[in-house]
Amino acid sequence: TGLFTAALGFPYYWNLHHLSYFILIQIAGGAFQSTGWPSVVAVMANWFGLGNRGLIMGVWNAHTSVGNILGSVIAGALLPDWAMSFIVPGLIIAGLGILTALFLPSDPAEVGVTPPEHHDSSSGEEGPLLVNRDDDDLRRKHSSVSSSSDVILTSINSQGSKAVGIVRALRIPGVAEYSLSLFFAKLVAYTFLYWLPYYISNTLKIDGQHVSKDEAA
Repeated sequence: TGLFTAALGFPYYWNLHHLSYFILIQIAGGAFQSTGWPSVVAVMANWFGLGNRGLIMGVWNAHTSVGNILGSVIAGALLPDWAMSFIVPGLIIAGLGILTALFLPSDPAEVGVTPPEHHDSSSGEEGPLLVNRDDDDLRRKHSSVSSSSDVILTSINSQGSKAVGIVRALRIPGVAEYSLSLFFAKLVAYTFLYWLPYYISNTLKIDGQHVSKDEAA
């Protein structure tokens, strides 16, 4: 990911101005970025049990906003040399990736630490957070989904540390739904983040000036 990010700045020095180059680099970079979050979830699940996994993942997920802020600050500080705005953050990402690969144990057993309890009935996270206890249909549906999930996860766990394929992962109840929800949430978020300023600038012609209440509406 870091190398492909840095590669977006190389055309400045190569005098390369082909749109196809940037499209291919973006596609390749996106393919590598897509491996990041599944790996993070797997490592965090190995290190933290059900009792505090929600809190840990909530705090950890703040890295997205922190990274966006730091990336914007670093890239902005390197302007007007736009090439370095890609190269320097890319090298930072690559360096941190190498350190993570060298020093982050993916499983507590690798460093002799007792793994957390993942199926603790006292953790309070065994069932859904919001359930109408008087609704028999909801209870039966939850029981059916839980049983299906248990069968799939038991089959997966029996394989030990062997990686799970995408088809089997999608069979786990909720995975496809949450994946699609995250896709559209990210689509909307990044559309507003990157496209909206361009739209406002070209539609309202504000040129850095304050916008009146009527124009803002």
